[in-house]
Amino acid sequence: MLYAGIDIAKRSHEATILDDLGQQLGNPIRFPNSLEGIQTIFDHLQGCDQSFSIALEATGHYWLALYEHLTDAGFQVSVLNPLQTDSYRKSFIRKTKTDKHDSWIIADLLRIGRGRITIVPDKQILQLRELAQFRFSLIDQISDLKRKILSVLDHVFPEYEDLFNDIFRKSSRAILSQAATADEIAEFDLAELTNLLHSTSRGRFGEAKAKQIKSAAENSLGISFLADPPEAGRVPMPALSYRLLGEAGEPGR
Repeated sequence: MLYAGIDIAKRSHEATILDDLGQQLGNPIRFPNSLEGIQTIFDHLQGCDQSFSIALEATGHYWLALYEHLTDAGFQVSVLNPLQTDSYRKSFIRKTKTDKHDSWIIADLLRIGRGRITIVPDKQILQLRELAQFRFSLIDQISDLKRKILSVLDHVFPEYEDLFNDIFRKSSRAILSQAATADEIAEFDLAELTNLLHSTSRGRFGEAKAKQIKSAAENSLGISFLADPPEAGRVPMPALSYRLLGEAGEPGR
């Protein structure tokens, strides 16, 4: 049995092959992270007479493509947690950190049977994991934008937050997308504001709510000069933030 350790990187990978006694066979093989590079390591492994056991590190997402091609080709591939190889590396007197040494460490860890194999989920689970991570990142972005909007409102219209149970509901976002500060909302036509509230709240809000909002705006302690002046062809920054949130906000709110 031969043991191949592959050190994973973004642009290229490096493989070291050891025999049962830990002797290195030939020089390490560096190959690009591409279809051509993967074919290079295929040809090298398939050119050997003995059976192979292959190990690589789960480094970022860069190992996935190589893992898929190796397993599809019928190779036995083990995936190791980088913490294991780092711990094994520290057991040596010489604490060198090079690509060549890393691939040797991975191969030797596989050879002595001390590597705890990472369970690789099937492709559908990996797809769901990627989608879930992307969704969580979007949630974090929206939450961060909401905090920034609340900070802006606290400067330009501090009373506004008390006018709605949730200022990010659809009716509130509709107002803020058209009027960013207390001064702008105070100048809003009452009939237009009433119609806007009525249509976006599905009839829940009407003229009484519009009057409450205009009254709060007219008596606001908001610091109007902190809002960006509306220059020609430019949207004021508070209004731009509200509009961006309106595009990314929760449906139906």
